[in-house]
Amino acid sequence: MTDPQHRYRPPPVPQQQYQPVPYEQAPAPHRPGRPQRQPGLTAAGTFWYILGCIPLGAMYFAKVPAKKALADAGLATMTGAEKFWYVLMCIAFGGGYFAKLPIAKAISEMQHL
Repeated sequence: MTDPQHRYRPPPVPQQQYQPVPYEQAPAPHRPGRPQRQPGLTAAGTFWYILGCIPLGAMYFAKVPAKKALADAGLATMTGAEKFWYVLMCIAFGGGYFAKLPIAKAISEMQHL
């Protein structure tokens, strides 16, 4: 009979932990023929964002679930106002949570690259 403590066991496989790289440290790959763009909104993007915030803050409220998904992944922090509005969105039939799900799924798939 063999002793169960003396059976061959393969060495454990080391698991690589994903460490997110801050956006400022992760350079975008340069494509020849294309100018490199700085992160953030363009002037037109800023204009349309502000215009979208005028009718009851629609753009701001659309941003809150995305920011929550980023905060859950450790890539952003939420302000007190954003946390408040996210909870209020979740109380309304889980609207904030359901808006966050596709973004959280996309982030989780990016971490495996």
